[in-house]
Amino acid sequence: MHAVRRKVTITLASLLAFWFAGGFAGHALAQTPARPTSAEVPWPVVLGQRTAALERDWKIVDQVVLVPDERTYLDELAKWSAEGRWPVLIEDGFYAPMFVRAFAPARVVRRASVGAMPADRVEREKLIATTAAEASADGSTDVLAAAAQRGIAPSMIVLADAADPAWTAAVALAAGRAAPIHFTTTWYGRPDDAMDAVHVTMLSQELERAAESTGRAWKGLGDPIDAFVICRDIAWKCVPDLSPALRIEIPGGPYPTAPGQPIATLNVLGRHSDGMWWAIGAGIFGGAERSAYVAMCSLFAPRRGAWLTNAYDGGPGWDAYDVGPAARKFEQQGFRTRTWSREDNSLDAWRRVLMGGFDCDVLLVNSHGVSTQFGLFGGGTATVGDVPLFARPVAVHFLHSFSLQSPASTATVGAAFIENGSYAYFGSVHEPLLQAFVTPELLAERSGYLSPFAVSARVYEGAFARPWRTAAYGDPLMILATPARLGVRRVPPPADGAGDL
Repeated sequence: MHAVRRKVTITLASLLAFWFAGGFAGHALAQTPARPTSAEVPWPVVLGQRTAALERDWKIVDQVVLVPDERTYLDELAKWSAEGRWPVLIEDGFYAPMFVRAFAPARVVRRASVGAMPADRVEREKLIATTAAEASADGSTDVLAAAAQRGIAPSMIVLADAADPAWTAAVALAAGRAAPIHFTTTWYGRPDDAMDAVHVTMLSQELERAAESTGRAWKGLGDPIDAFVICRDIAWKCVPDLSPALRIEIPGGPYPTAPGQPIATLNVLGRHSDGMWWAIGAGIFGGAERSAYVAMCSLFAPRRGAWLTNAYDGGPGWDAYDVGPAARKFEQQGFRTRTWSREDNSLDAWRRVLMGGFDCDVLLVNSHGVSTQFGLFGGGTATVGDVPLFARPVAVHFLHSFSLQSPASTATVGAAFIENGSYAYFGSVHEPLLQAFVTPELLAERSGYLSPFAVSARVYEGAFARPWRTAAYGDPLMILATPARLGVRRVPPPADGAGDL
């Protein structure tokens, strides 16, 4: 998405037709799908409906509980029951206050420590897995058994390492999504690294074994298992051994493809060797406090306001990415929206908005640049210092090149968004070309059918359905919808005498 313009080869109309015409088999190069019968519902919509139904089925207790450490975090999660669940955060000075502001609970409770986590890895794994099961259904010691007890079929699998602090996201998402945890200790690199072909294959096989262990169908999109989340460090870039039919070649421009250039690990995983998807995935990494925050935001944070901004100056192809049509669709879904484009999105204009604070729950940005900067209208160049601090937890779609090139380095744009409170983020690890991203209007359209954010942001037709460079941070089942559309309910906290902060 650099300033050099390129013709958009995948039109909005063709993508909309593909999405709602039943073409969801996950082909690397999809053919024109047949018109479905009235009984057929696209798999992303089914996935979103199942996720939303689970959220509606579980009452939300109108409180936030702050805990001082990981062991107390597990102890509090284990108190979730069929009667209700509530946000649990490891208290810090940044993420917890941001979440509390947005959630606006009837009370905030602070708990004293119940002790330390076990030092032994096997004991830690057992405690984490048992807590996820207990939080899913009373008296259960296994998430799959707990799901069966409640008549729920899991929709995703969770990979975690009990020695990696991001397990705090894994346990909450396992409980909240009725998703089994698969523990792995193999080293797959740091988020800023690039994974070699051997380790990509190893990790892919681990995911497949985890899916197989559920006893549910998983080998195609539309099966019960259609998503995965990796809650631990892995290299977010990789150089896999792809067949020529699965490679994307960029012959010219400022970033032509060359041997050894990376693509996104999370865009390679969840596919069979022929490039067909069997699951759509995302990753979560970072400290225990932030990882718990990411999971709690996905499960509980209200989403009511959507801001959309466009730095492109228009023209053939680029006009399809205008944010106005997307804003109108979000408004129809009950969101409060704000848009600014072109002249209103100069560097000075961006900084004026920055000074007033970004008080939104969803942010869509069309930009261009490299990992350390993003371009605005009229040639203005914003830096990492211009990444906003948010008043509320936010889900971000950042249409831009390289923003996730080094997702753990806060000297880069994507990492700064995540560090500043983005609990869901969709971006690119390298130059992807404009058409590797769906248009804002299509993202809003898909979200209106309750398709999860990480699923809605993918391209499923044409060359850019092949393994490529876009990737998602956060919970792959998080839905961009208002509480009213999801139908979630809050109930008063119990009269247990707990102090209210």
